[in-house]
Amino acid sequence: MNARELSEPESKRALAVDLDGTLIKGDLMMEAAAALVAQKPLCVFCLPLWALRGRAFLKEKIAALAPPVLADSLPYRHDFLEWLREQQQKRPLILATAAHRIHADAVAEHLGIFSRVVATEHGINLAGENKARRLAEICGEKEFDYAGNGKADLAVWEKARAAVVVCAPDGVVKKLKQSGAQLIYEVPRESFAQRLRHWRRAPASLAEKFAFVRRGGWRTSVAFAAGDGGVGFGFCRLRFAGVGFLFVERHF
Repeated sequence: MNARELSEPESKRALAVDLDGTLIKGDLMMEAAAALVAQKPLCVFCLPLWALRGRAFLKEKIAALAPPVLADSLPYRHDFLEWLREQQQKRPLILATAAHRIHADAVAEHLGIFSRVVATEHGINLAGENKARRLAEICGEKEFDYAGNGKADLAVWEKARAAVVVCAPDGVVKKLKQSGAQLIYEVPRESFAQRLRHWRRAPASLAEKFAFVRRGGWRTSVAFAAGDGGVGFGFCRLRFAGVGFLFVERHF
């Protein structure tokens, strides 16, 4: 996977960085929920009820009850992280994520490269339009660059001056280019063969996967969540407990 710097970013302009799927491979809320269910199995019945009250409420409950995040064990995109460390020497970095504030703060404290954190809190799910508005309030419209990876990030790129694209689907990249956005850095999406290698690094049997979860909380939940093609083995397994649990399998 070869990253490309397409143009030189303006040195003083802030760079806002998404977390789920961009800075890390996977979804922090999904991994937190898996860790919560591994520790407190009966919470599997609460998740769909919390989801019915909104994504912000769901994330707040999971953050309050799940084991603390082991930020040093998350599946970071290391090449992209090295580029961010270089950028930190030139301009301020903002961690802008739809993950809950508790989890976002843990990641920011561990990495030590972000000057500010904006995240889901106080009943507001910081994704899509909400994130775009918040960053425009902080930096000014067209006065920040943004690194993202998904369809929800298109709304944020619309308010940004320039775009950093990390492992985004072809359809998202196409829409971004059609919008006329300036791309300054791109990390291509992993190939099927690369994703297959990640899967093979996961524990080999169901018994090993569940043993991993019981032993290590966050550390092991990351191992199995990233293991089955990035989908999250724990959720694929638990969704058969009830139709309502399918709410939690969406990308939040």
